[in-house]
Amino acid sequence: MLIDGDDIATDAAGQPIPIYDRAVISQDITHALREAGVLTELIAERSTEMRRHYMKKIKVVVETDPRVIPGSSTVTETTPGNLQITADTEFGKIDLAVVQEQ
Repeated sequence: MLIDGDDIATDAAGQPIPIYDRAVISQDITHALREAGVLTELIAERSTEMRRHYMKKIKVVVETDPRVIPGSSTVTETTPGNLQITADTEFGKIDLAVVQEQ
């Protein structure tokens, strides 16, 4: 089921919207990152060295998912607080944009 924010997304008939394969993996990784709390630590950190450390932690969380091919993930900070995360999975490449809310 598609989760939008913290709620189950529904269609016009009020039925949960199903998702499959890469979309499920992307959603699971997004939730794992939220639960790990590493994104909050990264946003609060100003030290370049510590930011690199937290980005490595993010990569570890991503690659902990058994559907992600080990060593295939990348974490890039596109702008301060905004990340682009990619990884290869058994279903193909996933691409996540993590945006810091203002």
